[in-house]
Amino acid sequence: MYVVIYHAKFILWCGGNEYIKAFPRDKWSFGDYLTFASDIFTSAGFEMVLVFFILSGFFIAKSFDKNNWAVKDFYLNRIVRIYPPYLFSLLFSIVILLLIGQINPDLFSGAIPFERNQRLKVAYENLNVESVAFSLIFISTKEYIGMNMVYWSLLIEAVFYIIIPFVVGRPVSYFVFSFVCVILLRYTPWTYFTFFSEFSIYFALGVLIYKYKDNSGVSTIIKKYKWPLLILIIILIFSVVVLGTLKLKYYSGLAVALLSLSTIFFLLKIQLPEGWLLKRLRFLGEISYSLYLSHFPVLLLLYAIITKYTGVYNFYTRIYWTAIPITLLVAYCCYWAVEKRTKQVTSVFLNKRTMRLEVDEIKK
Repeated sequence: MYVVIYHAKFILWCGGNEYIKAFPRDKWSFGDYLTFASDIFTSAGFEMVLVFFILSGFFIAKSFDKNNWAVKDFYLNRIVRIYPPYLFSLLFSIVILLLIGQINPDLFSGAIPFERNQRLKVAYENLNVESVAFSLIFISTKEYIGMNMVYWSLLIEAVFYIIIPFVVGRPVSYFVFSFVCVILLRYTPWTYFTFFSEFSIYFALGVLIYKYKDNSGVSTIIKKYKWPLLILIIILIFSVVVLGTLKLKYYSGLAVALLSLSTIFFLLKIQLPEGWLLKRLRFLGEISYSLYLSHFPVLLLLYAIITKYTGVYNFYTRIYWTAIPITLLVAYCCYWAVEKRTKQVTSVFLNKRTMRLEVDEIKK
């Protein structure tokens, strides 16, 4: 949800610097400062994707521990689980881009100077067979298909899925290797090493956390100092936001690692009360992949409609909040139509695999 709000601001708000130019701070009230602070609080979208990478490492390690995956079974499960919703989102993004051209073709003219509009123009001009073909393996050419900017993280995730069967049983070695890669490869000119030079360390941390999740010493410390730990988590959340907003990626990445480490252990050891909020959060978790894939085209479509009927291309009011429920509704429809079906397929696959393993065990 944080990433959705972050992208909604990019499409449907002028941005913090532009807002301050239009409305100088010497005229702000206390309420204006609070509102602006809420705007800036959702400006660390990149850092929240890093949090997801750590969670991905944790839960994939859990999946291997629970299912005892053979390599081919794991790959097949991931392909069935991840690829159909992605293909659907590619088609969805293309249709939305073409629809935008029908609604407000001025967005592709290049005359509007804002980044979102320039990237839309490039995406429209780059919509061809070659770009679609590269997108099938999560690679962009000049711009992501349909300007669906969330696709950048999918290649990173795919590389992790490729290597994880070979490192999940060696979490400490994987973490050390990833750490060394950060030191040695971070400033190399070879962009195809990006996974190892920048992102592998986050997945490795998630795998490592899973290895030590049941450590009795850690459990004792967390239960004894849960309130100081909760305060630390809150401080780290604000640290991630501030450092991310200032574009201090090295330090914001470190803060992300500390935040994820402390929060995961806290949530594993401290039982949260069941209630309305937790159920809604679980619902968001259920549809999160569809939400991630579909929200950006929806925001672009809303931008095209609003600009068509207002003639305004940079918004200083907070209309981006009105887009959030619309993205959720569309995401749920996408989830119901595609992702839920793929989950059913993977469930059948897992059941058949379990039965096969039980039969093999009986034969032995």
